[in-house]
Amino acid sequence: MEHLRKAVRKIVGWDSWVYRRASQILNLFSLLKCEGLSTTRALTRLGRSAPGGSAEPLRFRRLTHPFHIRPGTKDTSVAINNFVREEYGAFGELKDPKLLVDGGAYIGDTTAYFLSRFPKLRSLALEPMADSIEMARLNLAPYGERVELREAALTVDGTTVRMSGVQTGARIGESGDIEVPSLSIPQILESTPEKHINILKLDIEGAEGPIFAQSPEIWLDWVELIIVETHGPDITDTVLTALKANGWTAVRARNLYFCRKEQKGLR
Repeated sequence: MEHLRKAVRKIVGWDSWVYRRASQILNLFSLLKCEGLSTTRALTRLGRSAPGGSAEPLRFRRLTHPFHIRPGTKDTSVAINNFVREEYGAFGELKDPKLLVDGGAYIGDTTAYFLSRFPKLRSLALEPMADSIEMARLNLAPYGERVELREAALTVDGTTVRMSGVQTGARIGESGDIEVPSLSIPQILESTPEKHINILKLDIEGAEGPIFAQSPEIWLDWVELIIVETHGPDITDTVLTALKANGWTAVRARNLYFCRKEQKGLR
């Protein structure tokens, strides 16, 4: 299915109405095939509803527990991308990972996906926005002590930052009207019993740039896999250059880069 999407994008362009419409049809087909008629109807209805109203719990085949979706929000597209299309599923081989650090946890979608995939995994999930973290608490509560949810951003230096925007577009900026604490990757490594991060997920709306621009070598050796969504060509260049300089390789799948330390003797 993803190969078909890629072929269509090459022909008509990703921003054309033809591709957008075709993508909607493919999403609907994938949802029906993966989740069945009942969940497809519910998710479609929630996506078309006006914002507001109560979140509804839906069951997804790839999740251990039901997941709550708010009407008229980005929640529906996030659920399709992560639970149906498995956007984060192109990670290759992982043997019994112990710790996920979920930077930009939103409503708990990535954490729920990985905790369902790996029964021994625990997650430190960071989400700075109050409305999103309220939903994350609801969605991740069934996973119990396997989740530590922190109302915080992920930054290069662990200082207090200002946030603006809503839902998946929330980002750090001087003009933001909300102050939140943050954690740095070295601080996380120091505070966790594992002292090692198996999966570092970064969807932090541009804050990944400074994190990779300022001495990433002090923490990279203690991370096994990085999954990062970069925001803009300059940030992409910063991230990929820093990784390459430290002996890492990055493979792109859709909007994400899956990054690992290059093994000696392999190219």
